[in-house]
Amino acid sequence: VRPEIGERWLLCSDGLNGMIDDTKIRDTLLGANDDLELACNRLIQAANEAGGTDNVTVVLAQYMAD
Repeated sequence: VRPEIGERWLLCSDGLNGMIDDTKIRDTLLGANDDLELACNRLIQAANEAGGTDNVTVVLAQYMAD
């Protein structure tokens, strides 16, 4: 399966998805538009604000062209 232009991938530790739910993650990604660095920072901030009981790792990648 080939990725589509603009498709994004999120790789994260359980410090993120264990602290905030999928809906919050999706909304945060959509709210940052195409600014992946902003999205990463907001996701980490949200996990920390939710309790931050574990380390948080977030990597975002976006497919740009064929």
